[in-house]
Amino acid sequence: MYFDVDGTDTHHTSWLTLSYFLSAAVVGLASICALKFLIRRAPIQFLPKVSRQTSSWSDMAPKLKWPALANFSCLCISSVSPVFISKITSIVPVETAPILLRPEAFIPLAIVLWNIGDLLGSVLAVHSLFLIRLQPLLFALSLARLGFIPLYLMCNIDGRGSIVGDWFYLIIVQFLFGLTHGWLSGASMMGVPEWIGEEDREEAGAFMGMTLVAGLVAGSMLGLAAAKA
Repeated sequence: MYFDVDGTDTHHTSWLTLSYFLSAAVVGLASICALKFLIRRAPIQFLPKVSRQTSSWSDMAPKLKWPALANFSCLCISSVSPVFISKITSIVPVETAPILLRPEAFIPLAIVLWNIGDLLGSVLAVHSLFLIRLQPLLFALSLARLGFIPLYLMCNIDGRGSIVGDWFYLIIVQFLFGLTHGWLSGASMMGVPEWIGEEDREEAGAFMGMTLVAGLVAGSMLGLAAAKA
């Protein structure tokens, strides 16, 4: 949803954003603590039986170093994009713009295109076995996504003008940013069975899930910092 907020409400809006993030963090930590409490109190018959020595996350890190870093960087970089999406509008004046290029439709359209790209990228990851076999390349490509940030800065942020057109922003920036996110993040997760033995896949899945959450948290913090800049 698009809100037309004047400058006097900027400080109040920033605090609302920060309080929303902190509330989500508190709820997440409380959920983890509650889960640990329930596991300790669970009857013995409901706890999984361990018949082998499981691998720790310290054992997973050397084996999954590159895909874990790729997954973290993808989520971290992508979490910054909402800061730009909410500020970029069409270069066509609102008075003469068709309905699709007005802020109340243009901003949701940019979000939809990002998500479509993300979906197609996830499908593309299924057919990217070459990328799964080249772990350092996976990480290098995820870092290369930082190149989208200068492209965002070329667009019409806060109505300050743009050196590129609306469709460049929607297709080249938004759609491809979502496509690369789905492709690289999906490949980093889907490749786990190729990199880890069958006996360690459960622990590897938890480890990769941790990198995903860590990337989201780090990206959210960067996004808050960028919004106040």
